[in-house]
Amino acid sequence: MSGTIYDEIKVNVALGDIAKVHSAANCFTISDEQLSKARNDLTRLREECEVQAKEIGQLRARLIETEQDLKKWTKAAQTEKPIADANAFLDEHDTPFEGKDVDTACEVIRALLAAKPKAAKPREVSPLLRQRIENAKDVLRQITPVVGDTDGNYREVEGDRFNTVYKALQELYDATRAEVL
Repeated sequence: MSGTIYDEIKVNVALGDIAKVHSAANCFTISDEQLSKARNDLTRLREECEVQAKEIGQLRARLIETEQDLKKWTKAAQTEKPIADANAFLDEHDTPFEGKDVDTACEVIRALLAAKPKAAKPREVSPLLRQRIENAKDVLRQITPVVGDTDGNYREVEGDRFNTVYKALQELYDATRAEVL
């Protein structure tokens, strides 16, 4: 072994000083790790922002398309002559080589024009049913309510009045059921 100038130098170092040097070295290591982690997070967040920006762009394009469709449907709903406008559209697009959307629209328009709305005719009510309804109305009009006392008890109702109401309502029910069904 060859000798160096440091062989004869003795140094006294306290343990606290060694701990401070060690801590300082660890701080640099920790800060390097945190810096690396922060850079990785920043890179990941930028990539995520780019993806979200693309999605936002696609959503804006869809929004614009939807607004245009809404304007078209609003204009179509405000037409004063829908049948004439539908026939004009069919005349304008009468070739089979228009495009799939136009061909589908033409098929739908033709189907809607072919299906004419049926006028709802009022149901005829037989004179017998009308008479029974009037009878039931008269019976109900003549009924006086039965008043209860403070204990919640009711006085007795004459059986004849109950049977009259029951009979009139049963006839109305039977006649209405036979008429409707």
